[in-house]
Amino acid sequence: MGPKSKMGDRSPMSKILMGATALLAASLAELACGSGLKISTGKRDASDGLATTFGGGDGAGCLPLAFGSQPVALASQQASPWAIAADGANIVWLNLGRNNSVGKSVGYPPWGDGQVVTYSISGCHSGPNVLASGLAHFYSAASISGLATDGTNVYWSDAGDTSSMDAGLSARLLKCSIGGCGNAPTTLGAVDAWSIAVNSAGTYWTSNVVDSSSRAVFTCPLAGCGSTPTSLGAANAGTGSGIALDGSYVYWSTTFEVLKCPLAGCGGSPTVLLSSSSGLTNLGPLVLGADNIYFIGTRIQDALSRILVCAKTGCANQPQTLATAADPSSTFLALATDGTTLYWTARSSAAGAGQVCKCSVASCADAPEVIASGLNYPSGIALDATNLYWTEQGTSSDDGKIWAVGRN
Repeated sequence: MGPKSKMGDRSPMSKILMGATALLAASLAELACGSGLKISTGKRDASDGLATTFGGGDGAGCLPLAFGSQPVALASQQASPWAIAADGANIVWLNLGRNNSVGKSVGYPPWGDGQVVTYSISGCHSGPNVLASGLAHFYSAASISGLATDGTNVYWSDAGDTSSMDAGLSARLLKCSIGGCGNAPTTLGAVDAWSIAVNSAGTYWTSNVVDSSSRAVFTCPLAGCGSTPTSLGAANAGTGSGIALDGSYVYWSTTFEVLKCPLAGCGGSPTVLLSSSSGLTNLGPLVLGADNIYFIGTRIQDALSRILVCAKTGCANQPQTLATAADPSSTFLALATDGTTLYWTARSSAAGAGQVCKCSVASCADAPEVIASGLNYPSGIALDATNLYWTEQGTSSDDGKIWAVGRN
C-alpha cells in the first residue's frame, strides 16, 4: 500500500481517482455480500496493517482478551488456512498445506502437508502451537466444518493418504489435546467424517462418500469407536453437509435436506425439516439459535447463494431468506452465530473481492453489514463471547492469514 496524501493536498485528478476507488469498493462489496448491504463506518479493510508471521499482541507475545473494532492479523504466511474454531481461551485452525492438484480447487489428488494449529488468546506466549502436521486433509479440505474443539481437545478429519486412488478408504477421525499431543493424534475412528460436532458425550459427523452411508449422521464416544460408529439416521436425498448440536438434538444438512434426530437416536427415522422439494440445493454449514436453524443454501431457480432460517420444528419447506448474494460468482461459505447476530464469509471468484459480513437475525432484511473487505478468499469463521475470527486462504500456498476483531 503506497503512502497516503495529506488531506489538504488533493488535486482534481486525485479526487477523481478517489471517487473511482470508492465506486469499485462498493461494487465489490455488493458482489460479495448482496445488493442491500450496509457498509460499516469506522471499519477498515482487512488488507490494512498486516502483521508478520504471528502478531496482534503487545510486542511481548501477549494478546488482549477482547480485540478492538479494527481487524487484526494474528497470523500471516499460513499455508491455505481453512476451517477455524474457538473456545473462549484458544482459537484453532486447519492449514490445508499444498494442493497436489491445480490452484485452489478442492478435489483429487487431496491436499497434503496440512497442519492443525492452536493459538492462545487468553495470556502471554511465544507463538502458536502446531498440534499435528504432515496431514492429507482431503475431507477437511472440502468441508468448512471439518474441525471442532470442546476446549479440552481438538477434533478433525484426515484422508490418511495422498493417493487419488485411496478415495478416503483410509480416512480417520482424529483427536489431540489442545495443549499438544507430540504430533501423534489419537485415532477415534477409521471413518470418513465430513462435518464434525462434539459434546460431552461424543463426536458427531456427516459423511460425504457417495454411497448409502453418505446421507447418514454418525456418532462415536470420545474414547473412540474403531470402524464401527453408530448411525443415528439417514436423509432421503443428497450427500452429507453441515452439522450442529443443541442439548436435545443433532441437526444436519445434505445437498437438498435439513433434518434432526434426538441425540440418543431416532430409530433410523430422522425428522425432515426441509425436504428436497424446497427448490434449494447445495445446503451447507448450519448453526443454531434458541428456536431456529440458520444455514447456507442456493436457490435452484437463480443460482444465488443465500443465508436462510427455518424453525427447529420445521418451516413447511419455506425458509426465510436473510441475505442473498448479488451474483452467482459470489459464495457464502461459512457461518457463525450467537443467536442474536449472524456472521459469515463471502468469497467471489475474483481475488481481493472477499468479505466478512454480519446482520441481526431479527432484522437482517437482506441488508448485511460489512465487517472486513478486500480479502483474498475468506474461508472459515468462528466466534467466542467477545471476538470474531476468520481465515483468509490467500492466493498462493503460504500467504494465508488469521484475523480477529472485537464483536462490540
